[in-house]
Amino acid sequence: MWQVPQSVWNEIWRVADNGKKMHNPILAKWFAMDLEEIEKVLEDQSKKLENNNHSSLVVIAYQKVAPLLIENRAITKYLEVGNLPPGWGYFSLRGIVADTGVLPEILDEEEAMRRAELEALDYCSFGLDEKDRAGLMPMFRRLVPKSQQLGSDSVPESGAAADRKQGDNEVPGSGEFSTDDGLSVNEGSIAGDTGRGGSDA
Repeated sequence: MWQVPQSVWNEIWRVADNGKKMHNPILAKWFAMDLEEIEKVLEDQSKKLENNNHSSLVVIAYQKVAPLLIENRAITKYLEVGNLPPGWGYFSLRGIVADTGVLPEILDEEEAMRRAELEALDYCSFGLDEKDRAGLMPMFRRLVPKSQQLGSDSVPESGAAADRKQGDNEVPGSGEFSTDDGLSVNEGSIAGDTGRGGSDA
């Protein structure tokens, strides 16, 4: 979530009907937070991931890519509305070609992994190692609806059929998360939630 100012996430939350049209209720709270609150939450999530033997590169990549995968529809809607921050254009946020913007369209675990590799290279010249990749892929896979996971035998649904899935466990952000990432809806609260979170999320 570090790739854009928190005010951008706030605006994505606002465009998504104050978070009501977002997939993940925990991310809805995070998107609504102010800078001080989100820094605390992300720090707590980092500690949780590192305590589960994930490297700092995995933590950085996951924190930047997971929201793009989970909330792709909310981000796309925000970009379509066009209320972008001063100095930012559509193409600087989404990118002209794949993986060039700071909020690229990420639809599956392989796209998420490719983006994670790029994010890691921003921090060190050698990027993710095999252990990092082996840890990240299942984390990303849990964020994708089963019908859209690579190698799935089922045909992905689209349009109204996909929209009806909101609320099922087939929708990203509805509970099929790693218990060590602080995003599990089933945990009942987010890592570091102080009860002060944004407006009406």
